[in-house]
Order: sequence, then C-alpha cells, then structure tokens
Amino acid sequence: MQIIDKLLPLIPRNQIWQTPIDGLVIQHADRPTPVANTILEPRICIVLQGKRKICIGDQCTLFSN
Repeated sequence: MQIIDKLLPLIPRNQIWQTPIDGLVIQHADRPTPVANTILEPRICIVLQGKRKICIGDQCTLFSN
C-alpha cells in the first residue's frame, strides 16, 4: 500500500487540515485551486499525487510526483 492510500482516508477533502503536530499542516485538493496572492511562512511542499505550481513574481516552479 502506498503512502497516499494510507493518508487519503484521514485528510478532509479539499481543505487545509491542522494536524495535532504543531506547525504541520496538510492540504488536500482534488481540483485546481484559484490563484492567491499570499505570503507564507517557509514551507516544505510534498506532492503525493498530481502537480502544484508556485510562482514568485515571474519565477515559477512546478512540483509534481
């Protein structure tokens, strides 16, 4: 069984979930999300399935599994 198969039943769908571990947040999205102009604290992005594109100004990075 892959890690994604173990995690999906635990994570609220299409929500951001604050885990019991201080500072560990998990986000689930099964469809594209709107572009948001947001400044975030430093993060680690782990993509278990699909893709995520993050842009800072004109510099974009695509994360995929």
